[in-house]
Amino acid sequence: MADTVPLAADTALDELSDRLDASGDFAGLIASVTPLVADFPDRRRLCGYLGWFADRAAVAGAADAAVALAALAVEVLEELGTDRVRLGMALATLGRLEYERDAPDLEPLERAADLCDDMDEPVVAATVYAHLGATLAALGRPKDALAAISWSLAEQERVLIARPDLRPALLPLRAEADRVRGLVLRELGRGREAMDYLARAIESATPHTPAQRVRLAEAAAAVVDDLLAEGRPEEATPYAEAAIEALAPPECPLREPEDQEDPDDPAPDEPVAARVALARQRLVRCHLMRGELEAANPLIEELITLARRRPDEPTFRAVLADSLAQSAELLPLLGLDDGPRAESRARESIAIYDELLAAGVDAEGVHTGRSAAGLALACALELRGAYAEAVEPLREAVSTLERFAPRNRALNSYLARALLMLGDALVEADQAMEATLVLRRATQVESELLTRKPR
Repeated sequence: MADTVPLAADTALDELSDRLDASGDFAGLIASVTPLVADFPDRRRLCGYLGWFADRAAVAGAADAAVALAALAVEVLEELGTDRVRLGMALATLGRLEYERDAPDLEPLERAADLCDDMDEPVVAATVYAHLGATLAALGRPKDALAAISWSLAEQERVLIARPDLRPALLPLRAEADRVRGLVLRELGRGREAMDYLARAIESATPHTPAQRVRLAEAAAAVVDDLLAEGRPEEATPYAEAAIEALAPPECPLREPEDQEDPDDPAPDEPVAARVALARQRLVRCHLMRGELEAANPLIEELITLARRRPDEPTFRAVLADSLAQSAELLPLLGLDDGPRAESRARESIAIYDELLAAGVDAEGVHTGRSAAGLALACALELRGAYAEAVEPLREAVSTLERFAPRNRALNSYLARALLMLGDALVEADQAMEATLVLRRATQVESELLTRKPR
């Protein structure tokens, strides 16, 4: 139960800070601080503490408490009515915290922007419009978001002209503006431009709350996906590593339930754990595309182990299916299996993909992932000479890839491979007529790949 013993006004804030240091109980903090707000004599000091408490809550991942404390700070500053600069920054902080807890709210940021119209404070304006841009982007208003970010960047330049010594202090704000602009440009189909902004944001970001680390990881994931789509895994690898580090930094590693000493200490929640797993998957893809099979294999095994521990979570079922298919291909190539284990894993992968499809998960990645599992199964079957048995999974893979390749050109290389494998399997299974047609189609797809202009 929260400790709400009444406190003497002159020592209340210091005592609350000491209690928070000892307990980390933000719910108790709010229960104790709320009665003080009406009668606390030093209103400016109260505001300072409320802002500091809000920041500590955000850093601790107590998003709701952070918003509640920031809202109290705004309330006190509005009552004072004499410090528009602090009020503008407090409103910007409230808007940022609402955005960080995935409940974007324009109201405090629009009020802050109105204040900026009546005062010449470029630091305040730069801060307000950066967070306004992020919120507008989250609310599906990309053009308005770009306008707000442009305003923030212009105000940042004004600050630096007058005070170049403030450049280090403005770096996190610039990183946020670049991150939002990059994601919005990417959404608008301006990928090349977007990548430059996102790369700069990732390089200069200094996230200090869990929500900020998630946003940084999302930006890094976007860069990885775009670079891999362009066949640039060497450049993608550092961003894949940056995403993993953002989500599970060394000082706060991801732990699974059986790794915990204290059974009352909860495991990471599903969204965080799922994001870490997906980030690790991207790093695996980087290694595979670079031909670094030995580097990829232990990561894949870790993902299989991790995903098996969460059998009821759809994201982890998809991670398990993908990782099993990758393992089925790698085990024979690395000389770790001569077919049986690879075949078993490929079949398990296909079964999981079928389970996801039956549950209504109709994403392209599930269909194409099942195709990859089919190719892995065919490879395993061919290792024991079962070419006729390999024909059916290869036919299914070709059918799926023919369906999706026209709108996802990155799949054409997989389609060509599937067609060649199917043609060879048909030849070995004495189905020469169909094999001829299939191999002719494979030649056509490969020709298109060779003549296609680079993106």
